[in-house]
Amino acid sequence: MSDNKDVMDVEDTPKKEETSTEDEGLDNESVLQKYRLAAEVVNAAIAYLQKECVPGKRVVEICELGDKFITENAKKCFAKKKGMLKGIAFPTCVNVNQIVCHYSPYEDDQLALKENDVVRIDLGAHVDGYASFGAHTFILTNNQITGRAADVFAAAQTALHVATRLLKPGKKNSEITAAIKKISEEFGVSPAEGVLSHQIKRFVLDGQNTIILKETLDHHVEEVTFEENTVYVLDLVFTTSGEGRLKETQPKTGVYRRQAETSYNLKTQSARSTLNDINTRFGTFPFSVRALDKKTGRIGIVELFRHNLIDPYPVLCEKAGETAVHLKSTVLLLPRETQVLTGTQTIQSYVSEKKLQDANLLAVLATNLKSAKKKGKKDKKASDDTMDTTQE
Repeated sequence: MSDNKDVMDVEDTPKKEETSTEDEGLDNESVLQKYRLAAEVVNAAIAYLQKECVPGKRVVEICELGDKFITENAKKCFAKKKGMLKGIAFPTCVNVNQIVCHYSPYEDDQLALKENDVVRIDLGAHVDGYASFGAHTFILTNNQITGRAADVFAAAQTALHVATRLLKPGKKNSEITAAIKKISEEFGVSPAEGVLSHQIKRFVLDGQNTIILKETLDHHVEEVTFEENTVYVLDLVFTTSGEGRLKETQPKTGVYRRQAETSYNLKTQSARSTLNDINTRFGTFPFSVRALDKKTGRIGIVELFRHNLIDPYPVLCEKAGETAVHLKSTVLLLPRETQVLTGTQTIQSYVSEKKLQDANLLAVLATNLKSAKKKGKKDKKASDDTMDTTQE
């Protein structure tokens, strides 16, 4: 923080709950409750928005409805506790067709949904800094999904079920990456490059421990052994293209995040006011430009970006004509079981001619989410949610 009070008299670091002294681990029942409450908001928001996604409706209207829903419902959590931060952990993004992620447009955006659009909803909520995130993909059609689109839906769903069963204490991130590669090959689709799943903590949505979706010469991560009482966000993006390379083709970014490690002596009142607003309302969590003051916020954000006080989330796109599926789940690694809090929405009906053949991965699918530490033979049987890649 600068000592120059004449130049900058604002809170220049993201706000956190200063009065909380609780143990932030999952062995604390209060912490578990906050993650679960945030997840309930996320799941309810996705279900609500999916019903709002109808032909003719503008994307920005759906994003606004989502942000309002998250804000209002997060307020109901621990309603009597004063000073607790809660609300949006990731602004509502509605990504249509070739737009795969981070599309939360300005108010004047005219993009509207139409029949047969591929729609991906992506959002997050937090309670006292404990966040849950979720993403879901569907097509605006009453018809059963077939062909290449069905293949990529099947691959994504299979990958989610396999990954959650490998996301257990003692397992390694490299095992999930290898499984993703094998699944992609068998279904004839591609995982998207540059996509990471992160361990998260209170007010931290991109921890150092990660799982890379697709390892390349330019993209790789350190091997990590998963530990008990940790939280991960599984982020899965698959596409029918052979490359899986998403590109920045949209000129206008609508989602930013405060760069907490950077400070600067801001010169303009609009920039100082905007930074203070961001720190107070959003802290370290991403925000939509729409949430800022219509006048000072739009001016101030330019200076904040120029001085590296905020980072943009670029809008990433796939080639036109390709189908991309985005699924995201918040997962708790508890001593006795892995709990999948979000991303549990029913996948749209599809029929794929491709099926998982790998014996090792089929064995993984036949397990449940309970830990091997549980006693008794009954834990070895398949769980009820063991899935098939043919959705009738």
